[in-house]
Amino acid sequence: MLRSDVTCHRPRSLILLTATLCVSLLAAPTWAGSAAHRAPQQALPSGPSVGQSAQPGALGAPTSPSVRKRVKQATVRNASFGQGTRHWTAAGRHDTIRPARDGRGAGPSIALTSTRRGTAELRPSNRLELPGQTGKVRAVAWVRTLGPATKVSIQIEDDTPTAGKPLATRSYRVTKQDGWRRIAVGRGLALAADSRLSLSVVAPGLSGSTLLVDDVALMTLAPSAAAGGRTWASGVSGDGAADGSFGRWRGAPAEIAGTWNDNFEAQQHQWTVLGGFEYGAWQQDLDVAIGGIYSDRGDTWRAAAGGAYDARWAQVLTTLADAWTDRPGTLYIRFAHEFNGEWYPWKVTGGQASDFKQAWRRFRALQLAIVPQAQLVLSPSSETSASLGLDWRDAFPGKEYVDVLSVDYYNQYPFVDTAKEFATSLDAVDAKGAPRGLESHRRFAEANGLPFAISEWSSNASMGDSDAFMRQFRSWLTAHAGSGPGGVLYEILFNVSGYGEGQFQISPSTRQPEASSAYRDLW
Repeated sequence: MLRSDVTCHRPRSLILLTATLCVSLLAAPTWAGSAAHRAPQQALPSGPSVGQSAQPGALGAPTSPSVRKRVKQATVRNASFGQGTRHWTAAGRHDTIRPARDGRGAGPSIALTSTRRGTAELRPSNRLELPGQTGKVRAVAWVRTLGPATKVSIQIEDDTPTAGKPLATRSYRVTKQDGWRRIAVGRGLALAADSRLSLSVVAPGLSGSTLLVDDVALMTLAPSAAAGGRTWASGVSGDGAADGSFGRWRGAPAEIAGTWNDNFEAQQHQWTVLGGFEYGAWQQDLDVAIGGIYSDRGDTWRAAAGGAYDARWAQVLTTLADAWTDRPGTLYIRFAHEFNGEWYPWKVTGGQASDFKQAWRRFRALQLAIVPQAQLVLSPSSETSASLGLDWRDAFPGKEYVDVLSVDYYNQYPFVDTAKEFATSLDAVDAKGAPRGLESHRRFAEANGLPFAISEWSSNASMGDSDAFMRQFRSWLTAHAGSGPGGVLYEILFNVSGYGEGQFQISPSTRQPEASSAYRDLW
């Protein structure tokens, strides 16, 4: 995981029209790994060392020293401004790009000021080259507006001749009330070997405002293994997740957790992520199920498709954005999870699939406007209720409206107790031919260019005690871990004692000791 404290050491003074670009090559897993289980970080092979730091990780766990290298100073140039180029000269009468004294730290920041409408762009002149390397990359910056609300984009470009540009981009709406706000893009973005990367911070339509930019950094994460040899984010929901006791029991902290704020009242408040509640201080990745519509209150997908609940959803997303400000972990939002099951009031029938897709797209637009740093997760259940008459693939809103395809998958119906049974279950489809098994879901994600996740999983103790399922599942995860299309990005064990009779729990108490022991050994 890339933490917000991995920033650039800036000089005490800043030359006119310059900014410092900090590049760190971190020996971290290809998943959103825990700070407590990072391998020691390795710096780029050139440039003087500018410092080391050791800071406490989440829940008090120590983290390895962070070794950072500073590359050559980057120049802010007046380029790529189109017709507005003349508005962005350093000597402009009204419009300037200049160093500002009010930086985040001891040094100054860069200030972009305009009295006329134009596009301001900060683009370091140097490039980060990764000869013969593959991995993942992220760009971060801190921005602050001193005037009206401003749209700010941060993007990563690959300057390799055969690559398309930009490689990744994300936009934010920055207001004066935000103060300094951290913006980022590219987490989980896989790189090809020999990439040549650059980043830019763009403020389109900046008018009558000053935008401050500070601590611009481009970082790569080299692939390596986590505790237990994992190369994906492994997490837990329920007992022992938030307080770290489950991680201590298995010998490796959870890199991601899962929670639910999905009934009508909880959706409005999003309690579990607020300060003083279960995940109020959580710093790792978090998968939060927020519910959808509420047919028991008269909601319909047809009305949702027409925008009837936009204001409600906007408030939910605003609450999440406010609660997640400056946390280093990624927020995964599961909207209308298990929509293909008859047990939730946001269930989708075959006749509602088109309305669901349109409603989802509306929600996606709100999410990108309000909390763009989050990832939107589409998460069907592995079991589609026949009564709905739904092929859940018909409800897929399109890959451009989804960041991660996930599934809630439990070892039940049928129960897997041998390696052969597990292999048979992988490719299962339902009566309409839609994915039902783990592998068939993963291939659907791959075909649509999306990473894959398992937001809820466990084995049902009321049907047996299967260490074989744990072992085979672990092997399957190892084979398919990754952040690209079809790669397993994360999995979250459902360890909730209060559900049913605790049939899915494996710690601290369990009804399936063999499966529990196998999990503890393997994870």
